Amino acid sequence: MLRTRAKNDAVLVQVSDTGAGMNEEARLRCLEPFSTGKDQGGTDLGLDLVFASVRRHQGVIDVQSQPGKGTTFNLLLPAAT
Repeated sequence: MLRTRAKNDAVLVQVSDTGAGMNEEARLRCLEPFSTGKDQGGTDLGLDLVFASVRRHQGVIDVQSQPGKGTTFNLLLPAAT
């Protein structure tokens, strides 16, 4: 599921799924270069590239996940002026 909304002077982009989810160890390292979710039953989607792009745009990213329940990525990006 993809959701967007304005939040103060920023835009919140929320991407979530109901897939395999991640354990805490995988969640903490999923944005690192060369990490992969394959050991958790996921795929390698290049999340480190997403993280780098969000940072370059002076945004932040938060990852919430539970094994067996899915994952939600919250990307908060400054709104263009």
